[in-house]
Amino acid sequence: MTEDNQDLAQCLILGRFQVATRTRPAPGKAQNEDSLAAKEVPSGLVALIADGVGGCPRAHEASQAVATELADQADKQDFDLITFADRCQDRIRDMKVGAASTLACIQIVEHTLRYLIAGDSLVKVIGGRGKIKDESPGHSVLNMWESTGILDSIAPSRQVQAGYELLNCLGSDTCYYHISPMIPLAPKDIILIASDGIFDNLSSQELVQVISSSGPSALEICQGIFEALDRSIAQASDPKLDDSSLIVIRQT
Repeated sequence: MTEDNQDLAQCLILGRFQVATRTRPAPGKAQNEDSLAAKEVPSGLVALIADGVGGCPRAHEASQAVATELADQADKQDFDLITFADRCQDRIRDMKVGAASTLACIQIVEHTLRYLIAGDSLVKVIGGRGKIKDESPGHSVLNMWESTGILDSIAPSRQVQAGYELLNCLGSDTCYYHISPMIPLAPKDIILIASDGIFDNLSSQELVQVISSSGPSALEICQGIFEALDRSIAQASDPKLDDSSLIVIRQT
């Protein structure tokens, strides 16, 4: 399953997983530069979101190249996240136009999850009781301010001006990856993969509140998060208006 350049929500059953997705372009924007993909494999599931870097040439093609690479590689018995990311990096660099994309990719093997991050598309794992079990670091100035606990001391105008600057991405000469340890999954755990259009407008606690008040299915959670996103954008004085993509995964 791959999606790009559309406003579409759907839910599929891939093996033992419910996988709900939605991706849409920023308000007033014709093309969505995000791409997403999810695929059942014999050992479990692989899924990703790639966000083509705006301001770089052929951003949509860069993110779609990442989704296409997953479709080509996911079924291989020796699939691993680092090799996959390296192939995506090579594929984007081979475009030779200065294109770039973020990457947030998860691999579920049996009952454990591992993720790889390059950029500010992120992964969060939320337990059945609403506890955040794990959340990936991001590679933007805003992510750095959040992780170091200084975000509240930064003037709002400064947050808007500099906070969204990307520090790392596929296609960069200095691209690097964050690889998580193996994370045990419980039956009721919920996995969120999203682009910065989601996570820069909704905090982890807001996401937990949405999950706790939504219906139990992955699709209902996905719809609830987009409703919360629309409220946040409508109420904020300086919201981040960006392409927004989300994958919600839970076990059936």
